Amino acid sequence: MITDKESLSFYLAADRFALGKTRKHPKLFSDEIWKFQILLRKCEYYKNTRTDSSLPALIARYRFHKLSVRLGFNVPMNVVGPGMKINHRGTLIINGNSHIGKWCDMHPGVCVGDNPILGGKGERITNVPIIGDFVFLGPGAKLFGKILVGDGVRVGANAVVNNNVEKDMVVFGNPMVVKEKHKDIVTTASRDFERLFIRSYPQFEKYLI
Repeated sequence: MITDKESLSFYLAADRFALGKTRKHPKLFSDEIWKFQILLRKCEYYKNTRTDSSLPALIARYRFHKLSVRLGFNVPMNVVGPGMKINHRGTLIINGNSHIGKWCDMHPGVCVGDNPILGGKGERITNVPIIGDFVFLGPGAKLFGKILVGDGVRVGANAVVNNNVEKDMVVFGNPMVVKEKHKDIVTTASRDFERLFIRSYPQFEKYLI
């Protein structure tokens, strides 16, 4: 979680590295996804440091909202860990009560949603996924309910995941099928990619231990 300016710098650096950006700043008339992720992290910083009523925070929230609508993204604050990679613009829906770990590689059409149930007194009980680190979410992947998705899982295109998945497995299909992970799958959502980041930014290693 972003709690100060140093951790903000770490999140910004990790996201930029995951997106493959070598420039210090986004281009003026492009890089909308990078701009979106920067605004998300800044809004998280303002919220977590209780400065979200300041003028810079209000401006950031406004810009973040406008860009979210433009790109089709619904990514709440303090849900996705560092090293997030959104590959393309398009529908992306993540429930605000869910959790996604570091170095998540996600594609258009991903939905991480609620599968609510009614309690004994008729109250609505939220059931959302908890997703680990180094997870790849392919185009159109849908994850629902109170499930645990382990580290290193690869969710294939259009897969519907509504049960727990152990770490380092591949999930595909509807209904879901789970099989052993292919060793030749290369993605930014990997432990090797994190090592490359630490090699480039050794000052941030403490945040990834």
